Amino acid sequence: MQIWTQGETQANSVWFPTIEATNQKMTQEIKITIDSIYTTLSNGLLVQSKKNTDGTRTDTWKQDLPHAPYLVMMAIGKYAIVKDTWKGKEVSYYVEPKYEKVARKIFGNTPEMITFFSKITGVEYPWAKYNQVVVRDYVSGAMENTTATVHGEFLQQDERELLDGTNEDVISHELFHQWFGDYVTCESWANIALNESFATYGEYLWNEYKYGRDDADIYRLYDLNAYLRESKTKKENLIRFYYEKREDLFDRHSYQKGGTILHMLRKQVGDDAFYAALKLYLETNKYKAVEAHQLRIAFEEITGEDLNWFFNQWFYDKGHPILEMNYQYNESTKTASVTIKQMQDLNESPVFRIPVAVDIYKGNEIKRHAIVISKQEETFYFESATKPDLINVDAEKMITGVRNDKHSNEEWMTMYRKGPLFQDRMDALLAITTDYKAGSQGSEIVLEALKDKNRRIREVAINKIEAWTNSDRKEEVKKMLMSIGRKDKYAEVREAAISALDNHYKDEDLISYFKNTISDSSFSVMSSSLQALAERDKDGALLIGSELENSDHEQVYRILGSLYAKHGNDTHFNYMNKALDNSTGVGAYSQLKQFGKFMQRCKDKNNIEKGLKIIHQYGKTEEPWIIRLAAVQSLAEYGNFSFEQATVAAKANDKTSEQNWNAYGEIAAKYLDELKKNEKNEMLLKIYNPKKND
Repeated sequence: MQIWTQGETQANSVWFPTIEATNQKMTQEIKITIDSIYTTLSNGLLVQSKKNTDGTRTDTWKQDLPHAPYLVMMAIGKYAIVKDTWKGKEVSYYVEPKYEKVARKIFGNTPEMITFFSKITGVEYPWAKYNQVVVRDYVSGAMENTTATVHGEFLQQDERELLDGTNEDVISHELFHQWFGDYVTCESWANIALNESFATYGEYLWNEYKYGRDDADIYRLYDLNAYLRESKTKKENLIRFYYEKREDLFDRHSYQKGGTILHMLRKQVGDDAFYAALKLYLETNKYKAVEAHQLRIAFEEITGEDLNWFFNQWFYDKGHPILEMNYQYNESTKTASVTIKQMQDLNESPVFRIPVAVDIYKGNEIKRHAIVISKQEETFYFESATKPDLINVDAEKMITGVRNDKHSNEEWMTMYRKGPLFQDRMDALLAITTDYKAGSQGSEIVLEALKDKNRRIREVAINKIEAWTNSDRKEEVKKMLMSIGRKDKYAEVREAAISALDNHYKDEDLISYFKNTISDSSFSVMSSSLQALAERDKDGALLIGSELENSDHEQVYRILGSLYAKHGNDTHFNYMNKALDNSTGVGAYSQLKQFGKFMQRCKDKNNIEKGLKIIHQYGKTEEPWIIRLAAVQSLAEYGNFSFEQATVAAKANDKTSEQNWNAYGEIAAKYLDELKKNEKNEMLLKIYNPKKND
């Protein structure tokens, strides 16, 4: 039993009267009367907790510093409160009692994050305390309410689940909002990128500080690719004043593109000026609402530069540069050159001005030059007594856009082996593995990358290993993959190795190997190993599955649900139903989808009819729309499957089977129609009913 609120964008006015706009600021006091068995949380400090004579308790929370109405919150539930401190201020974590012992492993870096963000911004954490609470069935990922961040239930993980990855990016994102969004707030929703781009870049800054730039650059690449994918279907100004719905602004432009733009701005002005400008911006505008121009003015005051050009093209215009770079060396004039063309559609985007660093590699010497790209096509010349081994344009790898480097494989090899950055090595690896052959020039880089210091590069190298698995060195590569699958520090790399072995080697001698890796501490590795075993020894995998059925861990339900959805039969029906009953949140969506696929493996009439009824019930009663979506999808898919099976039976002149399959399809279609009559979510309504194949 929980109560929680969500204010952004304009939802708090449904439970207290307010002028609901981002440019409003208010202090608050809230009294919450609740059954005494429950814990409450709101903004600010708990100034009074009074027991009442009727078994209830009244908690009074007071937020005495001004903030925007959308940042007001309350949460109520049965929570364990695990307390840390930061400079005498309470830093606490509200989790379900089951997760009390692991709360510090989930949230434990929060005090260090507060210290770090206070230091780099030059503004000490401005609020009275900082709480984080986890709630069920949340409508968003997380929300940066002032002093009291709300997280979705995905954040609650036990120690073993944490081996497959923490959610520190989410924790750091919401914490950085306490400065960028809460302390200084966007003046309008049109300016929401001021909040979200900084919070997204906060993830990068924390990772860079805590784990090093090589690791942080992984996340910058994720952000850049997320934006580039979205840009294929929409191109928007970062600051946009025209939109249909406020929620449309919360996209990969405002978050991921904005974060990479701030990274460019930092590289443009340098670290000292960047952080000094942030300090000025925050101090000048504390407890106020701002537009992007005020960020520009702060940077201009610190740097002494006119930065209208930067903000005009990145904040107030759309798109990104697509740069094509061709390289030449003129022996007679002793000059190296690079011709850079901006290939983006100039009807959609401007010709960009991009100051970048260019590194020229000769032997062990690397010399840096500064250039400014500002034309649709231009050539830059560099004196060089001999042909360079490599010309590395955008040596800081900061451009928000696409770079198409026309390097030779030899130059890409130099990039991989001598480039100092993660992105240097990643670019080289991806270029060399484009339709490569084992033994071709540069292909050794793939094998070298299996031992790269960066986990993401090792993972990509594994995913690009196929050519080597078909070569005369395939046994050597197989042993390398087997070693990685057992020993790599990171679960995602071990899992990639297991999957590569599964995909590229069909040897039966891997059966014992996969049986051993099923016992890996990582659930993701365990899952991949079990699926790989099932492809070679289905009965053996199902036997291990039956031994694992005694576990009540939700991740085990997920793993066995996936196994039985692909290889199970009617004997697994009760377990699949149990797994579904014991799944929550996003896990319930996945488990319901697996249950739907499993239904297509069932032959028993009672199981089929009972299973379809279960799916229908989930679609009828579950509040989270994503679970209803799984029900609608599963019924539609089963209906299509049934009618296809009826067609097969008809062609085989098997009237009984044809009638049975048609009957099952009609049941699925009937349930689907019932769900749609009461459904209001547009996404669910777009899923069509299965049609009988005549």
